[in-house]
Amino acid sequence: MRRLSRTQFMPKTVTPETAIKNSIKSYLNLKGYFFYHNLQGLGSARGLADLTILKDGKVYWVEVKRPGGKQSDYQKLFQQHIEDEGGIYIVATSVQDLIDRGI
Repeated sequence: MRRLSRTQFMPKTVTPETAIKNSIKSYLNLKGYFFYHNLQGLGSARGLADLTILKDGKVYWVEVKRPGGKQSDYQKLFQQHIEDEGGIYIVATSVQDLIDRGI
């Protein structure tokens, strides 16, 4: 019989940032917005925002942070590139940050 490891029956710990990201995704789903979660990995831009949202012909780049969380230098540079091209970049610590920006 195969023995279960401890991690197979213990619940995963959810970080505060992941909890915020999950609440934002739930909100976007409820509102019916098209969005996708960007995965950082080989070949992706350094500092890539967590989420991309399309609404009314506009693209929003959203970096999710826990309250008091700070952007990395690469995230700040990515934000600058987006804003230099007229894009909309949001650092969100809650769903309210999206509501405040009209999403």
